[in-house]
Amino acid sequence: MRKRLILAIAPIVMALAIAGGFQNPTSVHGDSYVPAADGDLLWYRHDGREDGTRRWAYDAPRQIGNGWNFKHLFSGGDGIIYAVTANGDLLWYRHDGREDGTRRWAYDAPRQIGNGWNFKHLFYGGDGVIYAVTDNGDLLWYRHDGREDGTRRWAYDAPRQIGNGWNFKHLFYGGDGVIYAVTDNGDLLWYRHDGREDGTRRWAYDAPRQVGNGWNFKQLFSGGDGIIYAVTANGDLLWYRHDGREDGTRRWAYDAPRQIGNGWNFKHLFYGGDGVIYAVTDNSGSSGASSVPGPLERAVPKPGGLEAPRQEQLPPPENPTCRNYAYRAIDQYKLTIKYAKCRVNSDARWNADYKGHYNWCLTAPQAARTNELKLRDDHLYRCGAQSKYD
Repeated sequence: MRKRLILAIAPIVMALAIAGGFQNPTSVHGDSYVPAADGDLLWYRHDGREDGTRRWAYDAPRQIGNGWNFKHLFSGGDGIIYAVTANGDLLWYRHDGREDGTRRWAYDAPRQIGNGWNFKHLFYGGDGVIYAVTDNGDLLWYRHDGREDGTRRWAYDAPRQIGNGWNFKHLFYGGDGVIYAVTDNGDLLWYRHDGREDGTRRWAYDAPRQVGNGWNFKQLFSGGDGIIYAVTANGDLLWYRHDGREDGTRRWAYDAPRQIGNGWNFKHLFYGGDGVIYAVTDNSGSSGASSVPGPLERAVPKPGGLEAPRQEQLPPPENPTCRNYAYRAIDQYKLTIKYAKCRVNSDARWNADYKGHYNWCLTAPQAARTNELKLRDDHLYRCGAQSKYD
């Protein structure tokens, strides 16, 4: 009897597995009635985001979900993730465990906030703004006013068309209205949409500015504050920082990108803010793309023997004074990255090395610690990153 029951159920299970295009996880906490060969959602945090160093929060990524087999995936900031199913439904998730990579989600299931989202490109523009490119190259502007709670509230009944001819290989947002586009021949273009807040057709210039060439990558996404992550055809993860992000000039932090990982062969990659990177696995191993020259018309060096993202794990600090000192020193350094007028060369005083600041504090006199904080505050006050001393 038991054997006959199993044989009767098997065709039903198979039919459910292949019917429809929406293999959405039934629970964002990882439970799925339809096992998937791929589609695991992984969480990384790049603690070396500001300076392009190989510092990661943990030795390995954290798996925070499975069954993430979607057509499009992009972040909406603050743990919010938008997903588009195969049939064009737009879903809203909120990852409440974004900061530490835990499996905490706002709800047991996603919220459907739209349908008919059948676009060639989709990317987030901050503050609820979503950009979409149609198959014929029209650029559309939406604003999701229900972004925080996943409700179906939109700024207008219909999207606003703000451009046409947007036929690009890659498109991603750079913050503050900046949009990066990669042409079929690998040119990197810079746009700034000054009408971002209300969806009007106001642009910084009549034409885009070319800020690089040879950008023939498999995947590209922004890391905020001018940082761009790129994945080569062989899975190397590269880090760039576009110091000319605000005005579209060809200023880059270094002459060549920094390789910060390898083996990054994922179906989807997108940025979640504060160094967090989400990745969706692809066990089929499919990949593409071609060469790896950088933005300054030179080839990228290919160092060998580099391992997957790793970071030395530090024990929890036992001295709260030095813990606070190290965090404050890193925050001060981050401000020099954020504001172009405040940029400094990394040295013993200006860096994001928690261990270095913490260990120095353990042996330094109180007067020396106070003086270091004041020297950094003086610089930030003069360059305009701080309006007062913290």
